[in-house]
Amino acid sequence: MKKAIILFVFLCPFLGKSQSLTNTEWFGTNPPSINLYFYFGTDTLSYSTSSSGFTPLSLFTATNGQFAISDLSGSALCVDTGFYSYAIQGNTLSFTLIADNCASRRNTLTNYSWTRVSTTGQPTIESRHLNIRLIQSGSDGVFIISGEQILNGKMEFTVYSTSGKIQIHDFSDNSERKIDLSQLPEGIYFVAIRTNDGVYSQKILR
Repeated sequence: MKKAIILFVFLCPFLGKSQSLTNTEWFGTNPPSINLYFYFGTDTLSYSTSSSGFTPLSLFTATNGQFAISDLSGSALCVDTGFYSYAIQGNTLSFTLIADNCASRRNTLTNYSWTRVSTTGQPTIESRHLNIRLIQSGSDGVFIISGEQILNGKMEFTVYSTSGKIQIHDFSDNSERKIDLSQLPEGIYFVAIRTNDGVYSQKILR
């Protein structure tokens, strides 16, 4: 019995580490569906079909085997938050449904087979290269969005709470747009900016 307890204590740090999704990349297959690559950053899930040029897709939290996910785009069909449990065994990742009204997201997470991809660094995220700036103005809770991509077409922006609830969703054709968060409670929010050239996402502190 004592040996078993010692072994459990010894393995705990390794078991906890193996369950972390942060900064990991996974290859998903579900024939005949298209193959996918998922990259889990610190709070944003990005996807690719070729393991390059990743595009931000969702916000997520993953703690103690519990996984919550909400889509970034305010125009997406999936506007609610999905809840799953997840497990990492070696180089295999699996999701088990708890509750999620989004059928496409539910099918992708639970029906795909996910295998860890060995990488030497973080993949390139397309949104990081958009010429967009999100700058806090002198006013409390007011942020300015500017950038060349906004000039090329309509810009859509969405502000999310950490729980994935949409707080602000709007469109603009202007080269500069203010986002006013002054009426929202102080805390952490996520801003997703979608243009014709891709999606830019950023965490902000109100």
